[in-house]
Amino acid sequence: MRPKPPRFKKKQYDNLIYDYQAFSVKDGVVHLEKDLSFPLPKQLVGKTIKQLEIVPKYRHF
Repeated sequence: MRPKPPRFKKKQYDNLIYDYQAFSVKDGVVHLEKDLSFPLPKQLVGKTIKQLEIVPKYRHF
């Protein structure tokens, strides 16, 4: 049986979940991948983060 291309949802998005091994936090900035980083919310600075979830919203993430 040959592999098939992935099927994508139409007009729907799933949440993107990173565990603590997939990101790093330095100086209040979350670093995910090579060029993807964003500031950490003020209420989370100084706390231990075990999981990061990105929830897609309409026209922005």
